This record gives sequence, structure tokens and C-alpha cells, in this order.
Amino acid sequence: MGGDERRQHYRVEDEISFDYCIVNAKDAFNEAAITKRLLGENGLRYQEIMDYFKPIDNQLSEVEFMMNKDNHPLLHYLKLINSKIDYLTSALLLNEHANSSRVDLSLNGLSFKTSEYLPEQTHLKIRINTKPQCIPIVIDAKVIYCKLQADERYRIATTFLDINQKQEHLLNQHILSVQTQQKLD
Repeated sequence: MGGDERRQHYRVEDEISFDYCIVNAKDAFNEAAITKRLLGENGLRYQEIMDYFKPIDNQLSEVEFMMNKDNHPLLHYLKLINSKIDYLTSALLLNEHANSSRVDLSLNGLSFKTSEYLPEQTHLKIRINTKPQCIPIVIDAKVIYCKLQADERYRIATTFLDINQKQEHLLNQHILSVQTQQKLD
């Protein structure tokens, strides 16, 4: 996705659970270890569980298609139960990342405050727990500015590097979820 395409998407202010890690040139060969550290044991377990659930979700979609013709209330009930299971899975496995911060988020990048000075062009790996299902994603990013604020913290702005389709889809869902909630509030 080109930069001009991404600028068409909205930037939202949100309270999210995220973390970052500086990637040095020597760490570039060990990106899997950095990703594992950002996700934590429970984040990795969550991804394994979601991979396990994928074929089950496909089967549920087939059943849903067949039921859609005949039994709307039962179908709605089963979707609600499935949503509860998804939420409980994420809540139980991702509670280690319960700390959240106020950020500005778009498909192009993330802006946040930190006590750590991060020079421009610093390469980061950023873990974001996306809404509405709290799915963790790890994205490569580069610091585009770092400014000291009145509260003695730094405002960091990053741009995402080479986001893949799955990451883009999850970020889009997250942004739409936040926009919908903001309209309701």
C-alpha cells in the first residue's frame, strides 16, 4: 500500500495496549526473538489458539450459511456465544499486556508518549493489541520524530514499514471499531 493510499484513512485517538522494542542492526538477524519477547508467552499461545480455531471458524461459517435460511434467533444466539468465547480467550491470555496508553493510530503509523528518547530513524518493532477482539500484531516501524513535551515526556511519531494484508486488515478493523464507538459516545 503506497503512502498516498494510506493517507486516505483516518487517524484515531485511542487508549490501547501496546509495547515497543528498539531493533538495532545486530538484532536484525534475531527478529523472531524480538517478536516473541513483545508478544510474551501468552501472546504466542493466543496466536496458536487462534490458528487452531481457524478451521473451526470456517466450519461455523458453513453452518451459519445453512442456518441463515431457517433459524435467525438461534444463529444470533450462537454468534453471541462465539463472541463471548473469543473475548474470554483474549482476556485470559493477554492480561499480561493490560497496561494501556493514549495513542494516535492510523494505517500509516502510531504516535505515543514515552519517557525514553528515541532518535529519528530508529527502527522499532511495535506490538498492538487490536480491537475489537484484542488480537496482537507486531509491526515494524521507524521513528519520524521525537519531541520533548511540557510533561517531560517525549512525543514519538512512527511510520509503519511494510505492513502486510493481515496487519492492515486488523488495523482497519481497530480504527473502524474506535470510530464507531466515538460516534456512539
